[in-house]
Formats: sequence, C-alpha cells, structure tokens
Amino acid sequence: MPERVMDNIELCEIVPGSKPDWILEKLGIESWPSEANFILARTGSEVFDALLARGIIVRPMKGFGLTEHVRISVGLPEDNERLIKALGEIRGMDAAKREAGP
Repeated sequence: MPERVMDNIELCEIVPGSKPDWILEKLGIESWPSEANFILARTGSEVFDALLARGIIVRPMKGFGLTEHVRISVGLPEDNERLIKALGEIRGMDAAKREAGP
C-alpha cells in the first residue's frame, strides 16, 4: 500500500473519529458508515459545485439516482481539514441564505 494511504490508516486507528464522517454529522450532513476510503454523504445538490469552486473534488452520485449525495474520499489529515472547513463555510452560507429569505 502507498505510504500516504498507510499513514492515514494508522492515524484513523490511533485517533478515534479522525475520519471526517463524525465531523460531517456536526455540520448537519448525513453520512453512512464505510469500511472503504470514502464516505457517502447527503450534502445537497449545490455543494458539489461549491466545493469544486474551492478546488475540492468530490464525486457527485446523481448518476446512481442519489441527486443530493456526494462520495468523499478520505485523504490526508490536512486534506480532510480543508474539506471540513469548506463544508462549514458552504453550510454557513446556506443557513444565512435561508434566514435572509427570498
């Protein structure tokens, strides 16, 4: 296995909750448990484009009939932190838009 992958696997085993799925829940994003190196998350249909605009690539799942879902690969800790920060910003903007109304 490549060293980068092994380092991340070891980190996830050492630090409980170091995979981003537990943080997604805190952001109000539904996700499903995974034994793989990716997480299926219901982010809403607009999040894919917002992440892409920030240079973060996730896989949209609408081709599988899941129009509000993305597949998020688990990366290095700094990659995961960048993703979580971006999702927090996006979710914050979404909440502000909802509060402002039409």
